[in-house]
Amino acid sequence: MPSYEPVFQPYLLIIIIREFKRIAFLRNNRLGAYDAVQHLVELGHRDIGFAGNIRFSPHYYERLEGYMMGLEDHHLALNRDFILNDAQEDMDALLLQLSLLKRQPTAWFCVNDALGLLLNSGLQKMGLSVPEYVSVCSFDNGQLSRISTPPTTCIEVNLPLFALKAVEQLTWRMENRDQPFVEILLPTTLIPRESTGVCNWVGQLVKSTARSPRKKAGTVCFSSCLPCHLLIFLPAGS
Repeated sequence: MPSYEPVFQPYLLIIIIREFKRIAFLRNNRLGAYDAVQHLVELGHRDIGFAGNIRFSPHYYERLEGYMMGLEDHHLALNRDFILNDAQEDMDALLLQLSLLKRQPTAWFCVNDALGLLLNSGLQKMGLSVPEYVSVCSFDNGQLSRISTPPTTCIEVNLPLFALKAVEQLTWRMENRDQPFVEILLPTTLIPRESTGVCNWVGQLVKSTARSPRKKAGTVCFSSCLPCHLLIFLPAGS
């Protein structure tokens, strides 16, 4: 019988407390959200929604700020109806919020992958194909963004770099206890996947207005990518 010797590998467990008064390193939430909006704008989207509970974490509030900065820098109007700043990670609650909108944006930015997955699935339950009708982009690039159908375009947080900087700051602080605290912003990266696509409502507008100038019962109302913000009416589930 072959003999086996146990192999032990050392690990360093780092616990990150979110609401600590002296945070030494942060992910660049504002710039990450800004990049998400810019990605959607480059695909032709002009009406972009926001989904996330900003009361849950200051990180989510910073992402809302980055989202609004992105709209402003691209000269896009801020539609308060498209900002679901109390969105819960619950399918029924999210579907209710979506159903109460007078019209749907053509793209959504979500503060995390869980909401991205739920929104992706919820929109399809409403008969809105992703990304053919609506694009979805989330934040984090965790496992949920990969198992979503389709996989979610997202803003990636570089976790290995995060851990490396945490160790560096920890060891430096142990040797320099009296030095002033500093904040380090860690970069984020856009990871394009299948949940975002070119906004095609201009072509849909021509077809639908030629077919029926008025909205019929049971239709879903979409905002347009045209500067004049004309409304587009498509049959539900089409």
